[in-house]
Amino acid sequence: MLCDEAINQVKDLVQLQLAKTTARVYCGSLNKFLRYLALRYGIQPTYSLDQITMEHFIAYPAWLSRRSYSRDTMRVHVSAAKLFLDWLVINKHIEPSYADVLRYDKAVRQGGKRREDKLPRTPRVGDIDKMLVAVQDVNEESPRKERNIALLELLASSGCRNGEVVTLLVKDIDLVEHSAIVTGKGSKQRKVFFSSDAAQALRTYWTARGNAEPASPAFSRHDRGAGKKIKPITTETVRDIVEGVMAVAGIDPGTFSPHRFRHGFAITMLQETSDLALVQDLLGHSSPVSTRVYAKIYPEAMRKAHKKVFG
Repeated sequence: MLCDEAINQVKDLVQLQLAKTTARVYCGSLNKFLRYLALRYGIQPTYSLDQITMEHFIAYPAWLSRRSYSRDTMRVHVSAAKLFLDWLVINKHIEPSYADVLRYDKAVRQGGKRREDKLPRTPRVGDIDKMLVAVQDVNEESPRKERNIALLELLASSGCRNGEVVTLLVKDIDLVEHSAIVTGKGSKQRKVFFSSDAAQALRTYWTARGNAEPASPAFSRHDRGAGKKIKPITTETVRDIVEGVMAVAGIDPGTFSPHRFRHGFAITMLQETSDLALVQDLLGHSSPVSTRVYAKIYPEAMRKAHKKVFG
């Protein structure tokens, strides 16, 4: 059996067992593991499955921790790889020793701790503005260019996660109110708001692609593989778009990622409102602990509260 054939079997199981949105995210993470094998070890998707060993899974958390993924994204990637590992063990393609299991568990814990010890990687001052200007200058054909402009404007002004944006439908978006209903983690829905620039960019994009049907994806593919069908983009597409704009904007590789739009949104909202509860609701955090970390990055709210009490 080939690597990609095995991954496809795991994807089929994921789609049967998990909610639609969660399954889509996990399938993307399984693709990420295949790319990891190719990038680090030269194991291509069309190679024999026998080339994958326990060592590849043990090294994966550390490899992820060195890249610009958020802690939550890293956790999803590791969990998806674990599903693949479980499938390999159950089907006797890998037979890990007790020592291998202990080493793997330790690698997962250490990878998570490295991410937890770090504050969210916020964009450098001016980077988001550079991205929004540069996306206008990227040499892309219509309607790809209009799509990319609308996508970045929405990410910058809404605080949405990448996974929330790629699952948006036209009917989820209210261009008059400048709001959208997004489905986040655990299939929880919330209302987000976006800028007038994002609203206008969306209008322009839907006009350029010639489709604004309510049931259509808000952001769709425009490649030969999609043909004339309106198919949703993936989180990997978002990453590719952002990396292309980074090059035009002159932003150093590794210093920006799609998720940093969300971090930048959180910091800006905290600066303007000093209201952690409000920022928590806008970001869709289930726990205030996840939001409080931004106060450590921008402690102005704490400074104001201290001054109010002690002068």
